[in-house]
Amino acid sequence: MKKKNFFPFFLLLSFVFVVSCRQAKQEGIKEELFHTPPVHSRVHTWWHWMNGNITKEGITRDLESMKRQGISEATILNIGLISYKDSSINHVVFNTPEWYHMFCWALQEASRLGITIGVHNSDGWSSSGGPWITPEKSMKQYVWSKTVVEGGKVIKQKLATPYAEQNFYTDVAVVAFPSRSPLNSFVKQLPRVKLNDSLVGNLLYDGCPVSGVKVKRKDEINIHLAETYPVFTLVIHPRKVFMWDDISKFKSQYTLLISDDGKKYRPVKTFELQGLNASFAVPLPAVKASYYRLRVDDYSSINEWISFMIAEVELLGSGETPLYNAYPFHLEKTSQAKASLSKFPAIPDSIHQGVIFSKDIRDITSCMNKEGELTWEAPQGYWTIIRFGYTTTSARNAPATKEGEGLECDKMDSSAIAFHFRNFPAKLVQAAGEYTGNTFKFLLIDSWECGFQNWTASFEQQFLTRRSYALRSWIPALCGEIVDNPGKTDAFLHDYRTTIADLIEENYYRKFRDLCHAHRLEMHAEIIYGGTQYPPLDVMKANQLADMPMFEFWAGHNHQKVVPESNPRLFIEHGFPQYAATAYGLKVTGAEAYTAMAHLSESPWELKPFGDKAYCSGINQFILHSYVHQPNSHVLMTLGPFSSLFNRNNPYWNHLQGWLAYHARIQYVLQKGVRTAPLLHFIGDQLPQTLDDKTFYPVPVNYTFNLCNHDVLCNRLRVDKGKLVTHEGSRYELLTLPDEESMELSTLNRLSELVLQGAVIYGPEPSRTLSLANKEENDRKLKTLARKMWGKIDGKNVFENSYGKGKVIWGKPLATVLSEQHIVPDFSTAGNDSIPFLFIKKQLDGEDVFFVVNQQNQSLSRECIFKTEYKKVKILYPENGKSGELLLYRTGNGTVRLPYSFAPYEAVFFVFSDNNEPVHYSSLKTAEKILFPSTGNIDDVIPLIMSINHQEIVMGNEEGEYVLETTDQKICHKKIPAVRRIPVVPVNGKITFYPYGQGSINEITFNAFGSLTENQDPSVKYFSGEMLYAFDFIVDTSLFQKNDSLFLSLGKTGCVADVVLNGKSIGNVWTPYSLLPVKGILNTHNTLQVTVANEFRNRIIGDLLQYGKVQHVQLVYRVEDFLKKDTPLKPSGLPGPVEIVCLRKGE
Repeated sequence: MKKKNFFPFFLLLSFVFVVSCRQAKQEGIKEELFHTPPVHSRVHTWWHWMNGNITKEGITRDLESMKRQGISEATILNIGLISYKDSSINHVVFNTPEWYHMFCWALQEASRLGITIGVHNSDGWSSSGGPWITPEKSMKQYVWSKTVVEGGKVIKQKLATPYAEQNFYTDVAVVAFPSRSPLNSFVKQLPRVKLNDSLVGNLLYDGCPVSGVKVKRKDEINIHLAETYPVFTLVIHPRKVFMWDDISKFKSQYTLLISDDGKKYRPVKTFELQGLNASFAVPLPAVKASYYRLRVDDYSSINEWISFMIAEVELLGSGETPLYNAYPFHLEKTSQAKASLSKFPAIPDSIHQGVIFSKDIRDITSCMNKEGELTWEAPQGYWTIIRFGYTTTSARNAPATKEGEGLECDKMDSSAIAFHFRNFPAKLVQAAGEYTGNTFKFLLIDSWECGFQNWTASFEQQFLTRRSYALRSWIPALCGEIVDNPGKTDAFLHDYRTTIADLIEENYYRKFRDLCHAHRLEMHAEIIYGGTQYPPLDVMKANQLADMPMFEFWAGHNHQKVVPESNPRLFIEHGFPQYAATAYGLKVTGAEAYTAMAHLSESPWELKPFGDKAYCSGINQFILHSYVHQPNSHVLMTLGPFSSLFNRNNPYWNHLQGWLAYHARIQYVLQKGVRTAPLLHFIGDQLPQTLDDKTFYPVPVNYTFNLCNHDVLCNRLRVDKGKLVTHEGSRYELLTLPDEESMELSTLNRLSELVLQGAVIYGPEPSRTLSLANKEENDRKLKTLARKMWGKIDGKNVFENSYGKGKVIWGKPLATVLSEQHIVPDFSTAGNDSIPFLFIKKQLDGEDVFFVVNQQNQSLSRECIFKTEYKKVKILYPENGKSGELLLYRTGNGTVRLPYSFAPYEAVFFVFSDNNEPVHYSSLKTAEKILFPSTGNIDDVIPLIMSINHQEIVMGNEEGEYVLETTDQKICHKKIPAVRRIPVVPVNGKITFYPYGQGSINEITFNAFGSLTENQDPSVKYFSGEMLYAFDFIVDTSLFQKNDSLFLSLGKTGCVADVVLNGKSIGNVWTPYSLLPVKGILNTHNTLQVTVANEFRNRIIGDLLQYGKVQHVQLVYRVEDFLKKDTPLKPSGLPGPVEIVCLRKGE
């Protein structure tokens, strides 16, 4: 293959595009709408209003620029991420009459332009809160304090008040249970503890790691013991409630020192800990002193903006245990800390020490008065007393302006979300007036970034109602104790997490949705994504509440080159919102698109692979992240250091219409039909739900899954001819179960029904239920039914069991099962690709649609295999809206095989229709070899043979003679002439510069093409902005024949370009392979005007080199954190080569 001669076929089609005369079906793809997509298919954007820097003029210009580029919807998010205030702008305070005036102005202008508007439901992007939320209405967490007493007498004692945030605490209960030993020596004497010089009371030894002290490097925890004793162990509990990165990788270093007089200290031990949210026992040489000092020497800089805490510190004598001595993953399992694991392991059955029995737990709540004074006649022995209540989490909506910031509302209390709605969203509705429900279309809940919530005022009653047993006797389990046995404790914790999930789903997401609908608005939402870093939730079920469920994807970057760099994937990126939309029949799934770090270096071409991969994951509506409101034209307002740069002050924004049209065409197609896959995976009954590559069993590449939860399994699936079928018509050949021992009885009952009706399932035999309610009876029923279904399967000798009309399979690799069951992927290639093509398949009425993506930045010729019963093939090119009917392919065994040469990073649609197979070509060869059908990967560029409006077209990149055979055994010979390339030599060339923030730059002349970065003038070398190339050139038109197709190739452009030839616009360029049709426009004497725009990157690097600081671009953040003096420049201008390309049709 001669790569230098490769032209993407969709570019070669430019001269033959004809809209089909056939009327497409109502739900099918209309080619005229694919070419020019309707408004509802166009790209949306987030529109961040930054820290009160808002102007009416800026609003109008923003919206007009969105309209020009094809943006159809914008979401206003008022943000306080930056502290910048422009002195020339009258600062507009959030939630004031002036702010609502700006909002109404935006609606008025959007209505004029035909753009719809949404608004985030609070200041900031997470999540739902504001200054009107009091601690009583805020997100809550339970807290406790522990006391050990000796019984056999009346105990009169004031119980320590549990930790309180915002001076807010409410008691729930006081319980007591037998203790194995008295208080340890440390807690017993109530040591005097200071953080540096400030007393901290008993926060570090209250038996509750929710409390603690925030520490910095070199901080010291000073402890004074009234009575000395030999110390053999230091117990320390380092804590971060949440981190975006892996908690298990967090390291912290300490030194323990001792003193006899509190003045002169000597070191005892220096040590390092790895991990968080667990108690570490550090062995010590036997020491005895009155004063101890624990110095925080250092800790990992990971997510440094999130506070690092020390939650518990105790100095223990020989054989003593700490007051907080919990089962593994206690905080994680009770939704108080992020876990480093994707799922929770069971509490080991081997843990017997410290088990307490539910029958021995005493509810002594009535024995404590309002002042916390306990009067209780305690039985003989030692007793542990837990004072249990709740406080606020202190989570705040963020990043908000200071006027809009406040506590997050209680996500488990519908009255709290209703109160929040009245204090901001309802005011938007009132201000919008007649625009509500049309121009003002929706309210947004952005991603959950407000931490954990594990309590609400009505939790106890809600738990009793939903789980059918009382929570109070299980309070010790919430505080880290094993009650009865590890299995029962885990079962209770599952019920506890399920209650959290129910309350968040119903009282936050469902309530907010209902409030939106009552006000004629939609709810768009990035609902909790799942995983152990979020509160538990049935994520799929909650996502179906949104009118548009949403996900997000990032454009990662190469830290050395500081450019977006897409790494190929073996499988698509999994997201609950996409799977939920498929399972619940929702047509549109949105995504916060191209989120990134603001390095001001990204181009549309570099972003393209990230977007194409997102489409393959099930996303079909992009919301750009982000168009930040530009109040004027002299300051580049950004989302601080975040987001790609999509706004009118970006030099290349006004040239993005081609890139945005590309997205609109893809979205037009992918918003239709039903997403399908051969495999359906049940996510399981456990909570939290986690979704990543490890969720699914290993399978060969190209096999795809869809996902179902308990609700879909029970209510939205049926069996037809051995296949699982959804309400929408998706058909699945195999249902896979999670690799878990646990399953709810109702789930197994439903699986039994489906298998009896003919379904085939793959997964392990369950052995226990998850819920504590009726656990013994349900476990027995589950085991009995499971034994019937799995039969004699042992995974060694027996791997299958027939059950009714279906069967159960387990014990052999899934890849083997797929082969034995004759289940083939929806799409594959004939050869072995180490980097596979990504794809998504949609079923429409009478059509199968495949969107196929080449993940590599190189041309690839492949024989593609599509699973479809249809016999005709159409190809749709989203980059220019062209289409045609393919004529070279083979059918058989429920598949269509066809050859295709993919351009670098190309993404294309293949559309299959019609059960009647027309006559077409079925083989292709040259004199030397057979090209199609092949036995592996194809090394040659395959000619494209297609029909446009019943006219056969043969196109190729290489000269050659080919022999084709039709399905009715006719032999045809085709000859493809060489592609001619005629260099364009510029005459009278001039470059006019339109800089951003750089003053004026003199026009320069040129007589050859090249990157401006080679120019010696710094103002040109480092130029960022728009450049107008204007020049004449001469072409010998006698070289061309009547039927030749003529194109202009610009070679590589700096970023994007708009091209005018002889006074006529001929196209917009955003890819490095540009072929613009010029037939009928090209003359002997020609004038070409090319407006090229590039990124800010080069100018910023130039500033750092010339002045040591950013000077020509006024920014609101430190771009120097990304771009350095030695960061390489990107080619800019018109490097070329510029050529006329002559393509002569094959014969």
